[in-house]
Amino acid sequence: MDMESIKVIDFFVEYSLTLVVIFFPSLIGSFGKEYLAIMQGKARKISIPKMIIASLTSTILLFGFSDVLLSKISFKILMVLAFVTGLVGFQLFEQLSTLEGIKKLANDFKEFRDYKKKDDKK
Repeated sequence: MDMESIKVIDFFVEYSLTLVVIFFPSLIGSFGKEYLAIMQGKARKISIPKMIIASLTSTILLFGFSDVLLSKISFKILMVLAFVTGLVGFQLFEQLSTLEGIKKLANDFKEFRDYKKKDDKK
């Protein structure tokens, strides 16, 4: 095998592993949310399409930030974030599906960043 082939295989394995580490905890989180809705009487059955949309939304979001996140946190914390985003994944999808929702989410991040900067100065 030449070096180029090894680099391609390494790239594929690294990103595949990251996707799996993100996708399965988010799927478990979205399943937990659906199961909780059944236990609370808000739903009659588990909605598989809703679970998949929630999992894919959170996976795509976290995978987009995975390089930055993994330079600062460990895989364990990334799995916890994936689980939590799986819990709120469908609401996140609903919010990101409109321009107004994207603006609101960006504004929330900006407020959080500004709050953190104020806190760091103290």
